[in-house]
Amino acid sequence: MEEKKNLWDRKDEESFRAFAAFVAYRDMGVKRSIRGLARTLECHDAQLAKWSTIHLWQKRCTAWDDYLDRQSQNIQIDQCRVMKERQIALGLELQDLAGIGARALKEKVEKEVAAAGDGDYTISIKPEAISKLSDIGCRLERLNRDEAEQNIQILSDRNYDNFSLEEMEKFRELLEKSGGAN
Repeated sequence: MEEKKNLWDRKDEESFRAFAAFVAYRDMGVKRSIRGLARTLECHDAQLAKWSTIHLWQKRCTAWDDYLDRQSQNIQIDQCRVMKERQIALGLELQDLAGIGARALKEKVEKEVAAAGDGDYTISIKPEAISKLSDIGCRLERLNRDEAEQNIQILSDRNYDNFSLEEMEKFRELLEKSGGAN
């Protein structure tokens, strides 16, 4: 069974010299010209023009350019897929880190509450980093799963050092709801 030829492949009736000239012309890209090719190959442009007409160089070059464009598109599609997979994985890892941080913060708060008894206490760990990791992780996952971004941004200029126990519990609930705490 004979292999199907592409339009830009050598034609049976095409001489090796004519095909070599076609390949040189084809590979000139957007700057293709018979005159330029004649200068490059140091030959008469009349012969090249004749081969171009007989062997349909314009049509073959258009097919070649279309083929290269499809290949480029496929590469871009593959690269986007790999990027999305990588960013989803990163988003999930950031969410895991946020969950670890949130659990550590909860344990510390519980210890401080137990140590203080009925007395006052302040939280010595700033939850901003946990919040940001959770936010970034959730956003990366949503964006790369082509979900609408519904981001509740916690402003970094706020002071979280003096959260009450009730506020910390609400923070924990929000983290769990966002998928940041397992």
